[in-house]
Amino acid sequence: MEILGNLSKAEDNGVLICEYVDQDSYKEVIMLLTLPDLMLLMASLEVLYLLAQLGEVPCSKIASVDHSIGIKSQSYVLETSLIG
Repeated sequence: MEILGNLSKAEDNGVLICEYVDQDSYKEVIMLLTLPDLMLLMASLEVLYLLAQLGEVPCSKIASVDHSIGIKSQSYVLETSLIG
């Protein structure tokens, strides 16, 4: 997950990530959002944020994971309640 996040930081990798990162990889990152570990939650959200900045293809892949929108909104509520 950390490697994927670091690759996402370089714009030159955007095309490669869109082409070669499969749907299962997105699903694995989103599934980490359900764990009650704050560090994994923060890391997962950061990776999803970096991927989403790469454009429409990664955003579509994230959104197409079953229940991804509901899981992300629940994790955001959890994160804000733990931090704030």
